[in-house]
Amino acid sequence: MIVVLGILVVLLLSLRAIAHVYTDYLWYQSVGASAAWQRRIAIQGVLMLVFFLVFMVLSYLNMEFAERLAPPADSLSPADELIERYREFVQPRRRAFQVGVSVLFAVIAGLEAVGQWQNWILFRYGKSFGVVDPLHKVDVSFYTFKLPFLSWVFSWAFAAMVLVLFVVSVLHYLNGGIRLPGTGPAVSGKVKAHLSVLMAIIALIKAGDYWLDRYRLTLSTRGVVHGALYADVHAQLPATTLLIAISVFCAGLFVVNIRQRGWGLPMIAVSLWALMAVAAGAAYPWFIHRFTVLPDQSEKEAPYIKYNIAGTRAAMGLDKV
Repeated sequence: MIVVLGILVVLLLSLRAIAHVYTDYLWYQSVGASAAWQRRIAIQGVLMLVFFLVFMVLSYLNMEFAERLAPPADSLSPADELIERYREFVQPRRRAFQVGVSVLFAVIAGLEAVGQWQNWILFRYGKSFGVVDPLHKVDVSFYTFKLPFLSWVFSWAFAAMVLVLFVVSVLHYLNGGIRLPGTGPAVSGKVKAHLSVLMAIIALIKAGDYWLDRYRLTLSTRGVVHGALYADVHAQLPATTLLIAISVFCAGLFVVNIRQRGWGLPMIAVSLWALMAVAAGAAYPWFIHRFTVLPDQSEKEAPYIKYNIAGTRAAMGLDKV
C-alpha cells in the first residue's frame, strides 16, 4: 500500500508536467513536426537515464563500501544504542535500503539532465566557425557549442559528489564508523580513507570547473563592454590559474591524509582554498580594476574594446563592409 500511495502521489504531483508534455505533442503534431518532438523526448530520456545510472551506481557502490567498513557489533559500547537499533532495523533489508536511497537521489540527479537537451545537441553536433578567440586561441564555436554543456557537467558532478559524501558520512555515523566525542575514536582509519578519497575527487572536479572559468571570462558582462577586459586578463585569469593549482594541491593533501593522524592537513588545505578564493578570486581583481584600470581606463581597455568591436562586426556579418 505504501508503494501504491507513493506512485499515486508522484502522479498527482506530475499532472501539470504531463499536461505540458501532452500539449507540446499536440502542437508539434498540428504543424506536422511529430518526428522532431519524438526525437527531443528521446534525447531527454537518454540524458536522464545516463545521469540517473551514473549517480545510482556511484551512490550504491559508496554505500556498499561504507557498509563493509562498519565496525563489528562486538566493538560497540552501551552508548551506541542508536547504532544497534539502526543495525537491527536496516541489516535484514540492507540491499533494499541502499537501492531505495540511491534511486531516490538518482531520480533527482537524472531530472536535472532533462533540461540540458539543447546544450547536449549543441555539444554533439556543433561545427567550427573558423574564427579564433584572441585570448585563449580556440575557435569561438567552443563558447557556443561546448562550454555550456561542459560547465553544467562539472557543476552536476560537483553537486553529485557532495551529496554522495553527505550520504556516506551519515551512513558511517549510523554504522559506528564516525562517533561523537567521548564515545570512542572519532573516525576509524578505513572510514577516514574513504572520506578522504571522496573529498579529493571533489577537489579535482572543482579544479576542472576552475579551468572552464578561464574560458568563461571571455563571456564576461561586468565591464564597459562584453568580454574579458584588462582586470579579467591581468588579474582574474592568473588568480583562476592559481585556484586550479590550489585545488589539485588540496586533492593531494586529502590523499596524503589517509596515512596521517587527525584532519589537520585537510583543514589547512580547505582554509587555504577558501582564503585564496576570496583574496585571489575576488579581492585582487577588484584592486587591479580600482587602482590600475579606472585611473587610465580608456588606455587600459582599448585593446579589449577593439576585440569586442571586431567580434561584433564579424558576428553580424559587417566585417566585410
